[in-house]
Amino acid sequence: MEEPKFGLDTAPPKCVIVFAILLTILPLVGALLLSLAVKNYALCWLKTLKIPSYAPPRWSEAPAWTIVYCAIGYASFLVYREGNGFRGCAQIPLTLYVAQLLLNWGFIPLFFARHKLKCSFYEILLLDITATTCAVSFYLIKPIAGLLFIPYILWHVYETIVTYAIYRDNYQSGLKRLINEEILKPELIIDNDMKK
Repeated sequence: MEEPKFGLDTAPPKCVIVFAILLTILPLVGALLLSLAVKNYALCWLKTLKIPSYAPPRWSEAPAWTIVYCAIGYASFLVYREGNGFRGCAQIPLTLYVAQLLLNWGFIPLFFARHKLKCSFYEILLLDITATTCAVSFYLIKPIAGLLFIPYILWHVYETIVTYAIYRDNYQSGLKRLINEEILKPELIIDNDMKK
């Protein structure tokens, strides 16, 4: 006898549709709320950075993120339904999904509010690995769900390249700015290094 799919098989169709919509928009809503929270920090700061010429134009960001977020959100619904939620074989894939989603959302304040370029680069690399692992695990449960991750992963690889270029091109100028503003004094660094 086949195990029931965690209530979705017996739930009214309207409930299943609402649940599908909620999971589909969850990544987008989380990112949107975080983006609005850091908007004031980001706008002025971004103007001070050297941005590579191949960075996406600002107008393209919202539609691109909307598409990829909704694709992975719907993929999570498919895996949840097919793999019996967190109680069945989808437990590990859904845990990976939550982990990569938290990493994705975590990048927003780390980069745009905290201005941690180096940490942001390493964080997005970890996100790329986690998202790819998640996509493979989704594919094993529901192939279309894994395939829905492809645009997200491709967009993230592109964003990783842009993030690295921003880190590379702005890290030293950020140190010089800190030294010029006497927030970071070279003589203190030298003194501390000599004491070690």
